[in-house]
Amino acid sequence: MFNAVAHAELTHLHHDGPVVAVAFSRDGARVATGSNDGSARVFDAVTATQLACFHHHGPVVAVALSADGTRVATGSGDRCARVFDAVTGVALACYHHDDIVMAVAFSRDGRRVTSASRGGSAREFDATTGVELARLDPDATVVAVAVCLDATLVATASNDGSARVLDFATGTQLACLQQQRWVEAVAVSPDGAR
Repeated sequence: MFNAVAHAELTHLHHDGPVVAVAFSRDGARVATGSNDGSARVFDAVTATQLACFHHHGPVVAVALSADGTRVATGSGDRCARVFDAVTGVALACYHHDDIVMAVAFSRDGRRVTSASRGGSAREFDATTGVELARLDPDATVVAVAVCLDATLVATASNDGSARVLDFATGTQLACLQQQRWVEAVAVSPDGAR
């Protein structure tokens, strides 16, 4: 980790392979990491003490922390999106995709997780049971997702150069911004208006 103000390295967060995904808790107290070593880990952001470790059967390429920091969502090369208790490490839910899970995001209330796969699908599932709640099938690989405040809309970024806003209940595309190259990230403003 680095101090962005002082431009100084603070500490290393240990994995046995390259770290390819990072997410901070809303309060900045914890940081979750995903690695090609097949693990996701949660660290204390100040002391770098490892608090929990979770395992997949493939590289962990996406991580997200719930707003309260009590749960971690992961996406992996093993085609699974999982939710873990961030303290105990207990697996709470698992949702299977047809391809590598490239992105995960919690709803603001933490009760749902949106996941997206390289195969071009986006799914919303219950963060406790793993039961599918909604399904979207864009025409391209979805590499990032963001969920609006009330979890009715989802923004996706895709390798076809599009950023889309979709209604999760109906699957209707509400907006599409087309670029000449891949769109690799999306975000939703706290009020959901942008």
